[in-house]
Amino acid sequence: MTLGLSPKRLTALFDDEVGLSPKAYARIRRLHFALRELRTGRLPAAVVAAEAGYFDQAHLHRDLRAFTALTPAQYRLRRIRLPHHVPIDE
Repeated sequence: MTLGLSPKRLTALFDDEVGLSPKAYARIRRLHFALRELRTGRLPAAVVAAEAGYFDQAHLHRDLRAFTALTPAQYRLRRIRLPHHVPIDE
């Protein structure tokens, strides 16, 4: 399907509407999926990474640390009750 927009223009429109680039938005959505799966504790982090679309477990680890300053194991240990909430230690 052709929209009649250049990739640069489509990216600018997306950014104007969403407040993020398409790449940043996709990165956050992928991380949200991984967080939900990690929270259940049913699957190993490597499987969660693959199902979320990460290249490998290390890629998930880097993204999670970049957004939350936690490793997947630390995130699971916190047993967070609220979706997508990472408490800040004071």
